[in-house]
Amino acid sequence: MIFYYLLASLGLMYILKYGSILDYPRCWITSRSDFFRELFCCSLCLGFWTGVIIAGLITYLFGFDKFLIIFPLASSAFCWTIDILKEWFRNK
Repeated sequence: MIFYYLLASLGLMYILKYGSILDYPRCWITSRSDFFRELFCCSLCLGFWTGVIIAGLITYLFGFDKFLIIFPLASSAFCWTIDILKEWFRNK
């Protein structure tokens, strides 16, 4: 079950970081803020915040209180690992 939530967090991270439909808003936001520029360049950081969003939704919908604490950390590690593997395979 948690694997599906991690995949949802990964999907959200990929949409925010690489989605072509969000190119214009992403460029607009990152050109005005150093914080968001660094956030959208870092899969570890963006994975954490997508984990916070997914954990908040899961807690709100299903009431898993303990889920909110550890899930963003797991999401961050999962998103970073998959992104690094994607880059490694792409460069091979």
